[in-house]
Amino acid sequence: MMATNNAAEYWTKKGKHQKIHDAIASCIKKNKLIQMLYNEKEELRKQQQQLQKIVKEAVYHKNAIQLDVYEEKSYVTKLQLENDQLLAEKISYLEIINEKEAVIALLRDQKLAQEMQSEDDKGRPGCHVSNE
Repeated sequence: MMATNNAAEYWTKKGKHQKIHDAIASCIKKNKLIQMLYNEKEELRKQQQQLQKIVKEAVYHKNAIQLDVYEEKSYVTKLQLENDQLLAEKISYLEIINEKEAVIALLRDQKLAQEMQSEDDKGRPGCHVSNE
C-alpha cells in the first residue's frame, strides 16, 4: 500500500510539475507574443511620428507656398493698377498733344491765310501798306 501511495504521490507530484512546466512554457510563449506586439506597436508609433512630422512639414510648405502665391497675386494686382494708371496718363497726354496739334494746325492755317491775304493786298493798287 505504501508503494501505491508512493506511486500515487510520485505521479501526483510529476503531474503538478508537468502542469507547472506547461504553465511556465505558456507564460514564456505569451511573453514572447506580448514582446512582439509591443515591438510592433513601438515601430508603428515611430512611423506615425515620422508621418506626423512629414505632414507638419508639408502643411508648413503649403502655407508658405500659399503666402508666396498671395504675395505674387498682390504684386501682379499692384502692377496692373500702376499699368492702368500709366495708361490713363498716357491717354490723357495723347489727348493734350492732339489738342495742341489741332491748335498749332489752326494757327498755321490762320498765319498762312494772313500771309496770303497780305500778299493779295500788296498786289492790289491802293491797298499797299508801307513799312517805312
